[in-house]
Amino acid sequence: MSEIEIMTTASLGDTSYLLVSGDEAALVDPQRDSWGLMESCTSRGVRIRYVLETHVHNDYVSGALEVRAATGATVAVPARAPYAFDHLGLAEDDEVSIGDVTVRAMETPGHTAEHTSYLVFDDTLQPPTAVFTGGSLLVGSAGRTDLSGEDHTEELARAQFRSLRRLALLPDATRVLPTHGAGSSCAAGPVSGARTTTLGAERRTNLALTTRDEEEFISGRLAGLPPYPAYYHYMAPINRSGPDVLGGPPTQPAPVLVPRG
Repeated sequence: MSEIEIMTTASLGDTSYLLVSGDEAALVDPQRDSWGLMESCTSRGVRIRYVLETHVHNDYVSGALEVRAATGATVAVPARAPYAFDHLGLAEDDEVSIGDVTVRAMETPGHTAEHTSYLVFDDTLQPPTAVFTGGSLLVGSAGRTDLSGEDHTEELARAQFRSLRRLALLPDATRVLPTHGAGSSCAAGPVSGARTTTLGAERRTNLALTTRDEEEFISGRLAGLPPYPAYYHYMAPINRSGPDVLGGPPTQPAPVLVPRG
């Protein structure tokens, strides 16, 4: 059996997850500031085997390389993402094991072209117990599709429509664990204050799933999108190339005291 810990960065409206099975773990969409979490895992005798990225992040600097440098974890990312550093690319149906748990890649383009969700199986003969949906299916909404530029917005919105229909086929009891939530500028439309949900709840109430007509979905997703922060333009290139590894929290330099007189 697995356990899933939730770590929210409220200022960005984002959530990271720690999936633990036995003495092994996977960290999903970590923020750069993950040093305390790594220390906690070490003290508990839990080894972080994988860092799983659902997509190239536009809103924060990824902690994937910090975790790898500190723990030796393998960074597993969408196979179609053009990362410039060494990584394990996961395409549709590729799997990794964490303890007794199997994690299976499910390609869900839309929020970004390479976006990939991850299904969690405590038993591969049974339906998945959870799915990490990143910026695809959110609580009460879906991820916006305009962050890759105007030329790709509609194409990605149509891909998002198809991806959400695939996710909607999962059983009602499947836990939905998105990265983006309330307070994130990566969402298209209002997002619930809840950080996680179930597929059954979203199928009943989420307009991104209840809207059956593709054209209606497209117009609804693209209408009235608020501007996103200017720094988003710089985040994806940094994360694709691999941010510098700091090796620990940055420290403030000691103040220089200037004597009066």
